[in-house]
Amino acid sequence: MTDKLQKAVKAIKAGDRERGKRLLSSLIKSEPQNEAAWLWLSAAVDTPNQKRQCLKKVLQINPENEQAKRALSRLSQSARTTTKAKSGSKKRKKSLVPVLMLLIVLACSVLCIASRFLSTQRSSSIQHSYSIENIETRTGRLCCTACAEENQPIKLWEHPAENPTGDLVSERGRIVGYVVHNTRISVTKQAWVEGEKRFYYYVITSDQTGWVSQPFVRWGSDPCPLFD
Repeated sequence: MTDKLQKAVKAIKAGDRERGKRLLSSLIKSEPQNEAAWLWLSAAVDTPNQKRQCLKKVLQINPENEQAKRALSRLSQSARTTTKAKSGSKKRKKSLVPVLMLLIVLACSVLCIASRFLSTQRSSSIQHSYSIENIETRTGRLCCTACAEENQPIKLWEHPAENPTGDLVSERGRIVGYVVHNTRISVTKQAWVEGEKRFYYYVITSDQTGWVSQPFVRWGSDPCPLFD
């Protein structure tokens, strides 16, 4: 693995997909047949179409790449589900009759309330691939020298990574905050993510809260180093 590829992989695993994407794009310009670079780029790009293009490129280079096959299959399944949902929505709209609009609105209101209730009930029973535990409050700082060098913030996520198998792309929910290198934090919860073999911590800053992965957390009151 080249030095540039190692840096890109490190950035993506730490949640800094933008830096990883820049490094991989630069590497691919000089090595367009680099299978690993295209595979990791699929984890760094944003849209399903971009991911699909990267994965297809991997399979052009190596048709036997199992990771690319699995990822492409998941994308195709997600696209089919979305298409079916849109198709069903169009059919329902065509079947509406103006004289029944008021009744439909009332029925939709009732269904919406019921759906929210059932969704809440289901959410409480979801089995995550991680287990959150409360811990005695610890203090420290969020450190990312690479972020500081490129004037990029550290991202706070909605929840720990949902990544039971250690796939390249892990689900952390939405971004709930941005903080800068050397920010003081308090940590009150932690979750071990088996697929990534590391902890995620629930951090509290002066005005934000969210989850970050273990490499960003430096315990104690000492400032973060300026360089790795």
